[in-house]
Amino acid sequence: MLNRVETGLARVISIVLHPMLLSTYALTILFNMQVYFSIGIPVKAKWMIGILIFIVTGLLPMLLAQLMARLGIIKSVQMNQREERIWPFVIAAIFYYLAYYLLKQLDLSPVYTLFMLGAFVTLVTGLFISFFWKISIHMTGMGGLVGAFTGLSLRFMIDMPLLIVILIILSGLAGFARLKLSAHNPVQVLAGFVTGFAIFMLLFLR
Repeated sequence: MLNRVETGLARVISIVLHPMLLSTYALTILFNMQVYFSIGIPVKAKWMIGILIFIVTGLLPMLLAQLMARLGIIKSVQMNQREERIWPFVIAAIFYYLAYYLLKQLDLSPVYTLFMLGAFVTLVTGLFISFFWKISIHMTGMGGLVGAFTGLSLRFMIDMPLLIVILIILSGLAGFARLKLSAHNPVQVLAGFVTGFAIFMLLFLR
C-alpha cells in the first residue's frame, strides 16, 4: 500500500515539476518579486508574457512530443530510452531559443533574458549529453532553478533565503520521484542537478 502511494506521489511530482513547465514557474516567481525589474511591468503585460512563454516553452514542445509518440518516432512521452530523447530535445531547444529571442525584443530587464538563455543552454547541454548518457533532465531543470535564483540573489543582493530553501526541497522531491519511478539512478540525478546549477550560476555571476 505504502509503495503504491509513493509511486503515485512520484508520478504527480514528476508531472508538476516537468522540465517544460519550469520556465513558466521561474517567470511567475520573477514577476511576483517586489524588485525593480518586476514592479515596473504592468500586470496585463505580465499575463501576456507568461502565457506566451508557457505556450512556447511548455505547451507546444509537449504537444509535439505527444505527436511523435503517436507517429511512432518515440515509444512514449516518458522517453525512458536515451535515444528517444534526441528529436524531442532538438525541437524543444528550438522553441526555447525562440522564447529567448522574443524576450530580447521586449523592453524588459536583462534578468529575464538571462533566465531564458540559461534554460536554452541547459536544454542543449542535456541534448548533447543524451547522445552518450542518460542524464536527468528533471534535475537539470531543478538545479537550474536553484542556481538561477541563488545567482540572482548574489549578483543583485536580493534577500530570498526562503525561496531558495523551498526550491532545494522541491529539487529533493523531484530527485526522489525520478528514483522511485526507476527513471534514473542516483548518479544521473545528482549529475543533472549539478549541471543545471552550474550553468545558471556561471551565467548570473560571470
